[in-house]
Amino acid sequence: MVRSTVGRPTVITGGVPAQPPSSPAPDYLKLAETNPDVRDVLALLGKPVDGLDWFDLWKVWEVVRDNVGGFKAVIAKNWVPAADLAAFIPSSNHQAASGEAARHARDNRPIPTKVLSIDQGRELIRQLAAVWLNTL
Repeated sequence: MVRSTVGRPTVITGGVPAQPPSSPAPDYLKLAETNPDVRDVLALLGKPVDGLDWFDLWKVWEVVRDNVGGFKAVIAKNWVPAADLAAFIPSSNHQAASGEAARHARDNRPIPTKVLSIDQGRELIRQLAAVWLNTL
C-alpha cells in the first residue's frame, strides 16, 4: 500500500504567492471585550454546530435584530434572503414545523408554508451573524 500526503495548495498570481485571507476572529474577540451584543452572539455561536437548537438561533436573531433596529431594518439591509428570514420565524416557533424542538408547544397560527430545517436555520443565522459582525 502506498500512502502520500498533499500539502496546502498555494495560489500564485504574477509569480507572487497570494496570502490566504486573515481570520476575522481576533477582531471579533477584541470587539466582544466592549460590545455585549457581540459577546453574546459569539458565545452562542461558539457551541458545536449540531448543538445549536432553535432556542440558541432565536437568541442570536434577537440580538442582531435589536442591534440593527428591528425586523424591517434587517430586511432592508438585504444581508440574507427576506423569504428565508420570514420562514425562520415560524420554523423555529411552530410545533408543526419543528416538532418537539420548536420554541413553542402550541402555536395557533397557521402552519407555515415554507419551513426551514434546523440545519437551514443554523446556516441562515450564521450567515446573518457573520455579515452583521463584519459591519461593526
